[in-house]
Parts: sequence; C-alpha cells; structure tokens
Amino acid sequence: MFWQKSEDPSSNTVQFTVESAWRYSYGKDHFVPQLTSSGDTVVKINGAVTPMVTFGDDTGPHYLESGKITAFSESEDWFLTEEVFSHTFTTPNNRGMPWRV
Repeated sequence: MFWQKSEDPSSNTVQFTVESAWRYSYGKDHFVPQLTSSGDTVVKINGAVTPMVTFGDDTGPHYLESGKITAFSESEDWFLTEEVFSHTFTTPNNRGMPWRV
C-alpha cells in the first residue's frame, strides 16, 4: 500500500493505492472477473472475510471489494490487483501525531 497527499495544500485528502496478490485456485466463486468500459479487467473479491483498510479517524473502513488486474500468471496460479481510492481526514493530523492507516 502506498499513498499520495492531494496537491491542494489546504486539503486533507489522501489517495491510496493498494496492491494485492491472490492465488487464483483459491476459488473461482470468490473472484469474478469483469471487463470495464475502458477495457480494464476488474475482479470482484468476496468470500468469508472481505479485506479492508481502516483510517484511524473514527470513520468506517474502505472494503477492498474489487481491483484492477495488473499482472497474472496462469501457469503459476496467481494474479495481482490494484485498487485506488481517496479518503479525506477531518484534520491534518491525529492530535499532533500522524494518522495510522
């Protein structure tokens, strides 16, 4: 996971990018590939527990429910996804300390 602060210096918005690798044989019921209008292949991720990112600021989590497939190996049984999303914090820091995501 990596992040980038908004270019607007007065904004508390951060753009997050989460990359995750998955074993395709984990279950075809858990990964449902879809083609977007822009031609990207997106996989919907579901199962017993949906991965999530929490922001430490008393807002709800962001569920990692879909990701753009950026690489895969059929012979090695894996694929890599990327999900990009933004979050706006109410203050620039957590009472003088950095936010912990």
